[in-house]
Parts: sequence; C-alpha cells; structure tokens
Amino acid sequence: MSPYSQTLRVLRTVLCAAAAGLAAVAAYAQHEGVYTVAHFEFEGGGVLDNMKVGYVTYGVRAPDDSNVIVLVPPTSGLKSWAAPHVGPGKTFDTDRHFIVSIDAIGGGTSSQPRDGLSTRFPTYNIRDMVRAQHELLTRGLGIRHALAVGGASSGAYQALEWGILYPDFPRGLLLYVGAAQADRHVKVIVDGIVGTLSLDPALAAGQVAPPGGEAVRRASTVYYPWLVSDRMLESLGSDEELAKAEAGFADNWSKNWDAVSLAWRYKSSRLHDVAAPFGGRLNEALARVVAAVLVLPVTSDRTHPIEMSESMSKAMINARVVYAPLDSARGHVAVFRPPGTPEYAFVSEQTRKFLAGLN
Repeated sequence: MSPYSQTLRVLRTVLCAAAAGLAAVAAYAQHEGVYTVAHFEFEGGGVLDNMKVGYVTYGVRAPDDSNVIVLVPPTSGLKSWAAPHVGPGKTFDTDRHFIVSIDAIGGGTSSQPRDGLSTRFPTYNIRDMVRAQHELLTRGLGIRHALAVGGASSGAYQALEWGILYPDFPRGLLLYVGAAQADRHVKVIVDGIVGTLSLDPALAAGQVAPPGGEAVRRASTVYYPWLVSDRMLESLGSDEELAKAEAGFADNWSKNWDAVSLAWRYKSSRLHDVAAPFGGRLNEALARVVAAVLVLPVTSDRTHPIEMSESMSKAMINARVVYAPLDSARGHVAVFRPPGTPEYAFVSEQTRKFLAGLN
C-alpha cells in the first residue's frame, strides 16, 4: 500500500471515529422546548389561552416509544430535579432510554403567575398538571405510551394521577416519597408556608415580582424542619452549621421562585386528592392503577410519614407493587441526595431493578 493510500485510510478511520463521537454526543445531548396549549380549562374553573408547557429531553426515542421515561417535578422543583440520575450509564440511562422531564404548570419554562397575571393566575391542581403534560406528550411530541412516569414528593402525586387518569399510558410508575392524598398533616404544613408567603408585598398587591424576597426566605424556614429528621438536625455540629443548612435551602427557593408562584404551587399540593373525582372513594381511585408501581418511601420522612405509603401500596389492588423503603435519617429529602451517598445508590439501584422488570 502506498504512503498516500495509507494516509487516506488513517484519515477515513479518524473521520469515522469523529463522526461516531459526534453522533453519541448528539444522542445524549439535551433538547429543551416549550409546547403551547391553545386553550386550557382548569378543573377549578379558570381558563388560560396559549398556555406554555416546558420540557427537556435526553437520549434517543425508540420508534415504538418503548424506552420513553417521563419525569415530573416536586413542588418547588423544576424539570432539572432528576438531572444527577440522567445520563449514560446512570439511573435513567440515556444509552437505553429517552427521557422527557417536564416543568409542571406554575414554574420553570411553563406558564406561571410571574408571566404577568400574578394573583389572577388560575388556581391549579395536580390533575391540571397531568392533563397539560398529557397534551404535551401526545399532541406535542406524538408519544403514544411510556415505559414509566415518575416523580418525587408532589412529583409522585403527579405520577400517581397519571396511573389513574391515563392507566393505559405508562407501563410503570415511580413514586418516591409520595402519597395518595394531602392529609390534614400535609395541609397544615402548606398553610404555614402559604401564610408566610402571603406577607410578601407583591402578593398582597397582586403584582408581578422577580424571584426571591424576604417572605420566600422565611417560608423556607417554615418548611425546612418538616423536610429533615431530628437525627439529621442533631447531627449538625453547631448552630452555625444549622444556619448554613437553612440558608442553603432558602437560597434555592429564592433563586427560582417569587412569592405568588410558590404560593400557587404549594396550594396545588394542598389540593392533592386522587379520590376527589370518585366522590371521595380512595380505594376506587387507586384500584384504577394497572401499571406496575415502585413505591419508595423514607423511614424518617415527616412530610409523608411512611404509613401513608404503606396504606397507598395496599390499596392498589390491580397493580404489581414493589415496596422499597429507604432507611435514612435524612427525612423527606433523602431521595434527592447526590451521587456518592448511600441514599442516591439505593434510589438508583431500586429504580434500575424496577425498570429492568418492565422490559
């Protein structure tokens, strides 16, 4: 072979490798978008035209939609909430799955009070969120069904409603620290949060304001002790460490939320009740779930005590339920721990095993 031919061969090899590398990057790269619902009617009676539903996708979608996983956010979370679990070889493996992570109504790149309506923005509930997500997936993206729909905290509320409203859409549900209803315990927590947010001048005046503000920071301290356990609080070495932990949580809220948008979002969680369309018959509502279900509570959770997950699991009589409690002292937030922690490893392992069982 001549030196010229050898050079061409090497060049072709390099170019092919580069093309393969670029294709791999393109496959895993995220794509962000916003779908517009022309006319949306809320369950509580409000109406919104041109309502936005923001989302991000990762991975390559299978032609038959068999690898689609839909992720929905917690109450104060956005579509990036599960990002540490998304990627090649991770919990939601983009080598195998096509991930659609959605901003629920009221935050992120979806329509929210801060767009201009402020306190005139319609009151919304969990079912409104799910109906908007369904429009995005079916009409906007043309997705016919999903391998799984999952979320944590009020994201689990949404995932459960998916299993009830659209039982034939998901093959599996991922319910991390969720519940079937906002009981009075949860409602009292939300009342404290919303009551504190109502002290914000912009909320009181019905005006649009940027994220942050003193009321948002103070409301975060109302919720913080419900998110963690006494063991976790006592493990902090000093009052300075406690103040730092509280400030970190407040910083997160202040970065993403204004008082009106956050109050409306927590009000949606307070309204959570899958039994409402069934005349209050909770067992009838949960019996509609036919997808396989992973129920992953936390033993030290004070927001949703583990008994709520136990009773919910037993009532889903037509579903194959995998019940996997996480033994952690970190309370409600244990399922959001970063890579390298025992909690992250447990959530990842249980989720991988569950998803593998759906194939």
